[in-house]
This record gives sequence, C-alpha cells and structure tokens, in this order.
Amino acid sequence: MKLNDEQMEAVACDGHLSLVSCPGSGKTRTIVAKILRCLEDVRGTTRRIGCITYTNTAVNEIEHRLRRLGSRDDDLYYEISTIHSFCLNHVLRTNHHLLAEFRNGFEIITPDDIRWQELVKRLIKKHSIDGRRSDGFERIERSSDGAIDAPSEIGKAAAAEFIDFMDRNSLVTFSDMVYHSVRLVAQMPSIARGLASRYAWLLIDEFQDTTVAQVRLFRAIADFKRTKFFLVGDPNQSIMSFAGGHPGLMSEFAGSLGADQSVNLKGNYRCSKRIVTHAERLCPSDPPMQALGECAEFYAQPEWIHVKSITEAVFDHFIPAVESMGIPLGEAAVLAPWWITLLGLAKELRLKGVPMIGPGSRPYRRTRDLAQLAEHACAYIEQPDPVISHGAQRALFLMLLNITGTTDWRVYSYEGRKTLFRLLGIAKEARQINEGAASWLRFVAQAFSDRLIRDEFLPADKGNVLVDSANCMIEDMVRNKVDVPNFTITDLGLFAQPSRCLNMLTMHSAKGREFDAVAIVDLHDGKVPDFRSTSDEEKAEARRLLYVGVTRSRKVLMYFTDSSDRRNRPSPLLGSDGLRLG
Repeated sequence: MKLNDEQMEAVACDGHLSLVSCPGSGKTRTIVAKILRCLEDVRGTTRRIGCITYTNTAVNEIEHRLRRLGSRDDDLYYEISTIHSFCLNHVLRTNHHLLAEFRNGFEIITPDDIRWQELVKRLIKKHSIDGRRSDGFERIERSSDGAIDAPSEIGKAAAAEFIDFMDRNSLVTFSDMVYHSVRLVAQMPSIARGLASRYAWLLIDEFQDTTVAQVRLFRAIADFKRTKFFLVGDPNQSIMSFAGGHPGLMSEFAGSLGADQSVNLKGNYRCSKRIVTHAERLCPSDPPMQALGECAEFYAQPEWIHVKSITEAVFDHFIPAVESMGIPLGEAAVLAPWWITLLGLAKELRLKGVPMIGPGSRPYRRTRDLAQLAEHACAYIEQPDPVISHGAQRALFLMLLNITGTTDWRVYSYEGRKTLFRLLGIAKEARQINEGAASWLRFVAQAFSDRLIRDEFLPADKGNVLVDSANCMIEDMVRNKVDVPNFTITDLGLFAQPSRCLNMLTMHSAKGREFDAVAIVDLHDGKVPDFRSTSDEEKAEARRLLYVGVTRSRKVLMYFTDSSDRRNRPSPLLGSDGLRLG
C-alpha cells in the first residue's frame, strides 16, 4: 500500500496519536495501514485492535480493504464497528441487568417498529408537531447526566414523553445505546477495565463528531493505561453539535492522553486547486490544505449564479454544465442546507423524467429495514448484473446488522450467497403476480422473512420486522401522495442504480461522499447560517457545514441563490468571488 510521508509517520507512531486529516487526504487508507501495522503487536495474543467509525458504510469499506490486503486469519485480531455496535456488543448486552429498567432484559427499537410509529403519531397529534418533522424523534439524545437534548421541531415535552415510554417498556433506541453504556461504565469501572484489557489499540475515526458521552466512555478505558489511542478527524468538519459533537473535544481528549498532535494530513487528493482555495477561505488550516490529486489542475472555476428558482438552477445551469464536460449524472450532486428544499426539486425532476436519488426521490424513507434490499432485488429482476447482486449482498448484510445489532459475515460465505440468490429468486417469482411495487413488497417481506429464518440468518422472534418495514414503506408512499397503484417494480429498482441518477443530499448527509460536480442550492441568509444561529459557535458551525459541502466536489462547484422571494438574501458567506474572505 502506497503512503505519503505524513501517512507513514502516523502509521509508524508507537504511542497515542491525534491525526488531523483534511478532506480527501486518504484517512481511510491510513487507518487500514495502521491496523495492518498494529496486527504485529497482537498476533498470537488474546488482545485485539478495535476500530470505531460512525457509519455501517465506513465499517464495510475498512473491512473490505483489510480482507483484500491482510493475511489469512487476520480478522481474528481486529474488530471494526460503529460506536453503537461497540456499545451494544461490549457493554450493554452483557451488563444490562445492572440497570433497573433492564433487569429483565431489553429490546432494540427502530423507526420501523409499529410501537415507534404509533407513539410518534400520538405525540405529533398531542403536541401539534409538523408531521414532516417526525424524523426528529430519531435525533433525541441524552447527555451522560441524563439531560434530554431534543431537536427544536420536536420540543422538550414530546421528547420527554418519548424517552419515558422507552424506559418504561425496556426499549433502547440507537442514540440511547451510548447513554446507557456510559451509565454502566460509571456504575461498574470493571467494565472499562475489561475493555482496556481486551484492546491493545483503539482507532477512532471521525473524532470531530464524537460526543461528550462517547469521550467519557473512551476516557474510562484510557484511565487503565493499557490501551493506545489513534484518533483521526478534522475539526473543520465538525457539524454535529445537534448530536453533542464539538470541534474542541478532539484536542481536549488528545491532551488528556498526552497524545502526539504534531502530524497532519494536509494533502487533498480529491479536489481541484480552485475548489481547495474556496475551502481555505471558509476554514483556513495551518499548514494550508494542498490539492495533490489527479483533479488538482482541473480548469473549471467555482461559480456563484443568482437565478429565479432552484429548478432553473438545476435545469438551465447545472445539468447542462455537467453534460458539456462529459460527467455522468451519477457523479453529480445537488446539496442543500435542509432536506425540505430538495422535496420540491425532486417533484420537478420526476415530472421531467430526470432519474435521481436522495430526499424526495424515494416515496418512502431509505432507512426502512427492507428498503435497500428490495431496491436491489427489483434492479436485479430488471438486469441480472453481478454488480447489482453484489449490491444486494451488501444490502442484506446491512439489513441484518440493523435488525439484530450484530455483524454476520456468513452473508459473504458460500451459504450466504445461496440464501441471497434464493431471495432474488423469490423476488423474481413474486413479480409474475405482483407488478405493482406495493403488493410485491407485502409478498416478499413475508417470504424473505421465512427464508432468512429457515436459513438461520434471522432469529424467529424478528420474523415480523420485514413485514412491518414493508407496511411502513407503503404508508410512506400514501403519505407522500404517490400514485401507489402505478408505482412499479421498475420504479423501485431504479434507486439501486446510482450511476444513472442525479444525487440529492443535505450538506450534513453528504459528509464522507465525493462527486465530480456539486451544486449547492438555497444559499440564503437564514439557511446558512440558520436563522436560529445566534452564538459565534453556531455561526462557525454554519461555516464548517458549507466547508463540508464545498469539499465534496472534485472538479465542478456551483453556488446558487434564487430571487423567487424578495426575502431571499444571499448567505453572508457569499461574495463577488463566490466566498467571502472574512
């Protein structure tokens, strides 16, 4: 594996290290190389290397690279997981009986669960909450002292009732996995001692988004001085304050460890020099970020255009620019500060026949347990391509991980492939009697459950999860006023073929992604920064959010504001050259 000098210095460090890595700097490559290097410290011992990242996609990518580059049986010595999976498997599952509300056990609950749905409907009605904001219940957090942090659109009263329902019924949401784990570690220090004994190294990715509660858990492990920490992150990309993240936590925790903070990855191998210049204007770094990749000399200058509407921005400016440069639609993205902005645009794109993925493109929530597997199954029915079957395999892996909370690598075994193709066979047979997506979903949800239980991939007590998920997807379609009878299997399968689709994302959800061309729309005062931002830190986070959006693009970057409403003043971050220096 080829590494630059800074990456090699980070990999070779034998002690605690805090590594600041700019966008496109190859941090995943560095993490993989560090794990391979650390294997020599633990091979033949009972100790392990733990790597914590923040999405299942990142987990899958790191493990894929390790399996390709490592040796046989290396996976016995490392564990890659999200923070939620780490807490669930190493703290909560084995110690839950120490908490009064979980003395007799607990159950993980997701938004697809009928109990969640009914509770949210009840709270929305009781507290007069906008039904479009129902996803705010997923973002309810509890700090380590038990204080409830509720999104403003939900409100503290509704959030408190939501939390009370969960505790009374021994239910655990994903966000509460960390909270309850921190409670357990505070109550029983021996839990942290056991983790310190198990892990010779803990590598923590995206540390700028780590919360105070998570840091408390890591500090409890570090106090036993048996574990070395490798922290990777970029304070300039700290945009998760609503979940408890703060850009200063990385340096504070590194300081408490006595970690080396002198190594920086400042080589951006993604963006052109022109885009890097804009990013540096937003969030200057020391030393400055440098464009070093194959796109460094790309000629397109970032451009700010004032238009009559967002629709005009996309159809008359962005898509023609993308097409003129020969950039595939799947390598282009429209980013907005808020998902509501994208819903209206999605409707216009659908009417004009432009394929897309993102908020408003799917008539249901992508996070529904069955959604991604169903999409890949439909795409495979239309086009039995190995690439799509590999996508279906990954969708099955992630679906089982979300439902059970554990990684089941048997999905990638011979037996797992047999099960996958049995599911694809069920999907194909179901099409012969169910051309409509809704009726097809109902049929395959039950049939998939039965097959996965029979093949011992899904516990029998989870047999209703996929059926509930299918019903939720159909309810979403009805709520979004989709012509359900005419929404077909072909329509459903399009979402599993991103290379054919324009990407639409919020700037928050675009983090970790990259595209050849990016349009950032709705850049108005009151949106960036948000009109509720009053403190200097809130305004600084808005600057970092735009920084994340800017650095998603390799080649083409366009900013758009519109004059459809006289109140739409451009964001104060915009200026005659595209971005202000101040």
